[in-house]
Amino acid sequence: MGYVLPWRHTANALEAVLAGRTDTLAVFDELGASDARSVFSALYQITARTGKSRLTRDACLRDALKWRNIILSTGEVPIGTKIAEDHGRLHYAGQQVRVLDLPADAGSGVGIFDASALQSEPGEVADRLKAAAARYYGVAGPEFVRRLLAEGPDEVGSLVGEMITIFEKNQIPPGANGQVRRAARLLGLIGAAGELATRWGIVPWQEGAAIDAAGKALADWIAQRGGLGAAEIRDGIEQVRGYFAQFGESRFDDVGNADARIATTRAGWRRGWGEDREWLILPSVWRNEICKGRDATAIARALAEQGKLVRDSQGKHQRSERTPMGSMRVYVLKASILRTEDDER
Repeated sequence: MGYVLPWRHTANALEAVLAGRTDTLAVFDELGASDARSVFSALYQITARTGKSRLTRDACLRDALKWRNIILSTGEVPIGTKIAEDHGRLHYAGQQVRVLDLPADAGSGVGIFDASALQSEPGEVADRLKAAAARYYGVAGPEFVRRLLAEGPDEVGSLVGEMITIFEKNQIPPGANGQVRRAARLLGLIGAAGELATRWGIVPWQEGAAIDAAGKALADWIAQRGGLGAAEIRDGIEQVRGYFAQFGESRFDDVGNADARIATTRAGWRRGWGEDREWLILPSVWRNEICKGRDATAIARALAEQGKLVRDSQGKHQRSERTPMGSMRVYVLKASILRTEDDER
């Protein structure tokens, strides 16, 4: 097996490979060519850092394999898009923060390259990089480890910790969720390692370039995920918005028009028009269909805080409303759910 790994492994094989590469980089080949179900399982297994407990032939408990790796994978599609190929499976927040989706674009119009640093065509630069990687493969990593041991792991560890703290202070926007801070800590670690490699003469980069690149990666990741809040709430609200964009008319009876078409699969009722439109949603539909796979209570709380869900007089998320089937406890959602954050700015 080469150094670059395929995504498809049995659980036992993946544990052994990761344990054999602990405290190093685990590189996986093209994400888009892999099986969606294998990727979903592998993400949790890789980031769990410990294998399954197993018994020996004489029924004694065998020591579980352990590992600690930073992983890198290329891909033409984001991880969430790949996972969704498995019958619409959800990409959960825990996976999003364990493996960061980072666009491979320097932002200067030539892909991963910085246009200001190019002295020839991007294709020629790519060819030179490929040739250099083949020639110097296995040089920088071992030299970095040798310098780390020579400088003293404790001293280097303290320095890296300080660099990460400064990175977090400078790069994390106010009000950021803990998930953003976790991503910043990982990218700060990578940036700090790059700065050490520069100081030790292992790479020919300018001082500060690695930290700057880590800062750009964090900003790109925040922009791609859609903001600073908790991913599970943001994704849940987007799921609710998508449901009403698709079924807001067809699955809700009009309470003000007795002659209107009756929904064959009723999720509740609707009243009003335009900005005054409200949906009265049956609690079971809210939990089991609209918020399927999500924390329905947390999503209702977030929408109420945004003024898109109407609380009752006691602050509860469900309220008593008159419907064609009598007075019922329902969720009342406003038409503003269809507006995104960009629409409201």
